[in-house]
Amino acid sequence: LCIDGLVNVEELTNVKRLRQARDETLSPSTSLSPSSSICDSEDNFDDDPSQGNARGMNRLPDALMLCCPALNLSLELSPSRVLGTREAVLPSSLISTISDAYVHNLQISKRDPIVSPYYAPDEILRIFPPTLLYASSEDPLLDDSVHFNARLRSNGVDSDLRAAQNLPHAYWGLGTAGFPEARKVQRECEKWMVKQLKEHP
Repeated sequence: LCIDGLVNVEELTNVKRLRQARDETLSPSTSLSPSSSICDSEDNFDDDPSQGNARGMNRLPDALMLCCPALNLSLELSPSRVLGTREAVLPSSLISTISDAYVHNLQISKRDPIVSPYYAPDEILRIFPPTLLYASSEDPLLDDSVHFNARLRSNGVDSDLRAAQNLPHAYWGLGTAGFPEARKVQRECEKWMVKQLKEHP
């Protein structure tokens, strides 16, 4: 959305900075009324672009939870991709097939951030909401998540990466199949989502 121009990056960056300033300035018991703000009228939170507004901007999510995300559809090798060549759920040959199918007949590079968020510029990453990434120690895509999380954190985003041990790619759904490790991750995700919902009602 940001790269296609559907979201105003500069305006979102300003709102994020103003929110941080507001949080630092106000005590927990203080609240802003619609008429009170620490910013001028042009940047008033009542016209918050992250919430969508009269200017037709798209609303960005309050938080992101990504489980075994495919952040990089380019076929560049990384240690986890080499070690995961024969991974049961996502072997190298399947990564290539999925990558090709995703951009089939499109005049677009696999390194375009629309296809591979891994390559998004810092100005986009800076406006990401709180993000939780889950990966697996066996997942060929693990290194992509590690690097993406590091970039988010270096850009000031509240981002966390958690890796489950000895589970395949896309293991999140295995909790209902009786895998206790996957069920534990599901419970952690539920707690994180509840926390985000309370903070962003």
